[in-house]
Amino acid sequence: MLRAANEAPGESACAPHAVEALLEVRDARTVLLDRERGILREYLRNARESGEPGVGDAFLKWLLVNLVGIDTDYWEYQRPLREAGVAVGFMCRDALAKVAAQKNVSPR
Repeated sequence: MLRAANEAPGESACAPHAVEALLEVRDARTVLLDRERGILREYLRNARESGEPGVGDAFLKWLLVNLVGIDTDYWEYQRPLREAGVAVGFMCRDALAKVAAQKNVSPR
């Protein structure tokens, strides 16, 4: 993230790989954050929320814009995930429950 945010591609051997990795994560639309949001705080310290000028900055903006999405798959499979040792937390539990109910999805 730091390399992609603060260096133009080609300035170091690491920058192109960092850019490629961030684009792959963005395209896969899957990001997991630690419970304390430490990685997000690290991103906020090292990249610009405006999304410019670097790829790392654009990734941070994408992450912030898409961070509050509602994914009912986690709601539906929260019990098996917890049983498998995966901690599942919901920041917007009421909103998620409402969307799940509209989709006729209930926890298993």
